[in-house]
Amino acid sequence: MQSMIIYNMAIRCIYCGSTDVIKYGKTRTGKQLYYCKSCNKYWVKGGIFHRYPKEVKDMIVRIILEGKSVKEVSKEFNIPVATIYKWLKEVKINENN
Repeated sequence: MQSMIIYNMAIRCIYCGSTDVIKYGKTRTGKQLYYCKSCNKYWVKGGIFHRYPKEVKDMIVRIILEGKSVKEVSKEFNIPVATIYKWLKEVKINENN
């Protein structure tokens, strides 16, 4: 029963949230590669670059938008400054669309 539930769950794009996603082969290390037909991006599900849950990203961005500096948040939550700037850039791009 549980395997049926997992099987029926649609894979969502980690960039745009679309379910118009296909498997796109495997990496050299054997991990499943996915491709989003909506935003034309590729990713490995559960890859090391996606280790922070969306809730954490949203919380960090909200804290910064409320006035705390990126450097302070980076130290407090032990998240690299570059990663936080990337999240802020993603938010800015999404707001412009």
